[in-house]
Amino acid sequence: MQEWDRVDGMIITARLEPQEIIDFLTKQQVVAQLDWFAQTPNMMGIRVVSADGHVGILKKGSTTVEPGPTMLDFIETTAEAFKAEVMIGDVGIDRLDEEFASLPEPPIDEETPLRVVEISDTPASAVPLMAAFNGVDIVELGLPGGKRALLAQLPAGRSNWTLGDVPLVTLTSTGDEFQAFLIEDDDPESIVTYNWGMEERIIAGAATGDSVADTVAQMLVGPREDVEAIHDAVPGVGRELAVAATQQRGTLATRSFVSALGLPADVASFLNGEITLDQVDGHLHQARGVSNAIGRSVDIMLGERKSDTGLWATYTSTVVEKPWLIPMVAAAEATVGLSLLVASRARDGKRTGIQKLGTALGVAMLIDSVGEISLAKYVRLRQQSEG
Repeated sequence: MQEWDRVDGMIITARLEPQEIIDFLTKQQVVAQLDWFAQTPNMMGIRVVSADGHVGILKKGSTTVEPGPTMLDFIETTAEAFKAEVMIGDVGIDRLDEEFASLPEPPIDEETPLRVVEISDTPASAVPLMAAFNGVDIVELGLPGGKRALLAQLPAGRSNWTLGDVPLVTLTSTGDEFQAFLIEDDDPESIVTYNWGMEERIIAGAATGDSVADTVAQMLVGPREDVEAIHDAVPGVGRELAVAATQQRGTLATRSFVSALGLPADVASFLNGEITLDQVDGHLHQARGVSNAIGRSVDIMLGERKSDTGLWATYTSTVVEKPWLIPMVAAAEATVGLSLLVASRARDGKRTGIQKLGTALGVAMLIDSVGEISLAKYVRLRQQSEG
């Protein structure tokens, strides 16, 4: 049985009606998924399947995908047909008319705030400092398996923010656009996402309209694989419910997907703008400044260490008998964290995904080093007073 790899790309042209490219792909017999924003149909995402350098096709009356044109031939044909720039995988051809060589950037909403929910293994002791460093209040919700959800509302236009630690699942909502991400490592190309704010069509080649062929195409290029990966990373409680949510839109889609992930109903209400952050039933961490946040983080770390009596006894002994050890380790950690922050500075006002991850790791290491020094100092003083 032929194995097919999914390959994602973009089609960019000056003017394009979605139905035109749908009809073109049907005529070319290519199995594909298209997605686009209603306000910018001339910039379309495309996903096809490939094997041995050939694009997968479905002939009329068939339900078996077979090799079609080479990827290069398909890209070149598409670019020529629509006077477009077409990029799929690592192959790209630009046939965009010179007068449209610099297309305007899509409009940016500078008024609607961004509501964010991140699910990860971030330690509770890091949350107060995250709120301080990001300058936003954060609500913390404890989840099964030691995970926690962090909820925040960011000002409109804010792009640089760091809440949870990777790997993480992020849910965002701004206006009518609800989106889910799975970020597993430092490679921006490996981010898995699904956006409910986009129009979407699945083309089963020349067999489009046949129920079996449509199902085959849906399994190959549809969102199921992406949504299941996001669901399993939480982990959720209903794979099929999560996939079914991709067929919905608006607040219903948000509620259905959040429910499939096993998250509290307040999460969906917050993302939908039905309740404010301080109305969420969770632990609110206010952005009160770094010094205040350090104190709260130390209190949380103290509680975490004390809950493990064996670990706490060892830690206390180390702090008292080797007072130089914790500061030395923390200083080394802070140096690495600071180096990451410096290396991740934006050039020309732009930051790559790797630079953003470097910033996140740098901040996390600085937070941990400051907390460790403060906790060690507190424990040592307390032991001295008790002695």
